[in-house]
Amino acid sequence: MNIQLPVVLWTVICFLLLMVILKNLLFKPVFAVMDQRKEKLKQAKEKKAEIKRLSDEHEARLFILSEDARIQKENFIKSELELIHVSNKQDIEAAKASRLERVEEYKKATEKEKEEIVTRFMASEDAIVRAFADRLISE
Repeated sequence: MNIQLPVVLWTVICFLLLMVILKNLLFKPVFAVMDQRKEKLKQAKEKKAEIKRLSDEHEARLFILSEDARIQKENFIKSELELIHVSNKQDIEAAKASRLERVEEYKKATEKEKEEIVTRFMASEDAIVRAFADRLISE
């Protein structure tokens, strides 16, 4: 076996030419697709974090509202009880009716606030999820 210099030289040249062609036609597009995929994953993680942050924020608001409602209800009941102890029997009956009306009104107002917050939360969450899904689908 003899080493033939022209064959070795042509083999090296063909290999280098093949590497240049592969670099331009294969490696660059593949790396570009991989970079795009990494960017999409990064955006998806950011959207997920945003949705979690909004969810936590709305849960905290709901907790604060429920605590406020509980405290107001307790204060309301205490004040009504004080009125009942001071009043005579006719005033007691009137105070009970008034208290029940106020409690019902407060329940309705609290429920309405809760529904509004949940609706806003769902709307903002739906919008974020829709935007995220549209983005994933379009790409």
